Amino acid sequence: METVERLVRRGHYKGPLNLTWVGIGGGFDGPNPANFMEFIRRAPDGSTVTLESVMGNVLPINTIAIALGMHCRCGIEDAIYDPHGNKMGSIAQIEQLVRISNELPATSPAARKRA
Repeated sequence: METVERLVRRGHYKGPLNLTWVGIGGGFDGPNPANFMEFIRRAPDGSTVTLESVMGNVLPINTIAIALGMHCRCGIEDAIYDPHGNKMGSIAQIEQLVRISNELPATSPAARKRA
C-alpha cells in the first residue's frame, strides 16, 4: 500500500485505482473488521475498494462491504456452503447479496431516494 500511496502522491499515477482487501489469513490479512477498516482508511481518495474473503467469512464480510458502500466478491470458488451447511452455487450467492443490499437501510432504493 505504501508504494501505491507514494506513486499517487507524487503524481506518477493518476488513473483509476482498484484495490482489493483479501481477508483469508495464512499470509494475507485475517478476516477481521479492524484489518479491513485500516485498509479502507489508507486507501487513496477516489479509489475503488473491494472486500474479499473465503468460506464462512464471505457472507459477513460481503454484508459489511455492502453496508460501507464498498464492492464485494462472491462465487463458488469462495464459499461452497451457505451458513446452514447447504451447497450454494454462485447464482444463489449473488441473489443472496442482492437481497441483503436491498434490505440494508443505507443501500436500499428508499434510502437512495432520501439521500
